[in-house]
Amino acid sequence: MGEDAVKHREEIFYVPESITLPERLKVRDYLNVVSLLYNGGEIDEALKIVALPGDVRVNTLSQGLRRRLQLASVFVARARVYIIDDPTVGLDDYAAEHLVPSILGEVAERGALIVSTKERRLTEAVAVLKNVKMLNALEYSRVARPSERMLNGSRHI
Repeated sequence: MGEDAVKHREEIFYVPESITLPERLKVRDYLNVVSLLYNGGEIDEALKIVALPGDVRVNTLSQGLRRRLQLASVFVARARVYIIDDPTVGLDDYAAEHLVPSILGEVAERGALIVSTKERRLTEAVAVLKNVKMLNALEYSRVARPSERMLNGSRHI
């Protein structure tokens, strides 16, 4: 909208690639904090979707379950822009193929969704969602692609 994003922090929800969560909180408490900060939605529904118990501490969860919790937070948050960096990191195949596209589909209905991924199966699943435009980051990258000579083993540029 032509304004500094810092002025709209509460409207932007970001999930980094790294899976870092407050260790001492219980799962439900973490989602409650997200809900309070982002005019949140249904915590019970989010827990059901990602198949997590709400009464366990975050530090008892495996990496995959922690990523599920991060995805539940995406479902709970109400924002205008969602930025999710590599949502399949740490997930088992089933969650990566079924859970992530389902949550992204729900979120895409609510606002702008930006997803960074190298997973072809995810790009294929997201491409069929409404209101989604796929971009190839290499087209916008400032990093030069290797020249043909470099690809053929030549060290000369």
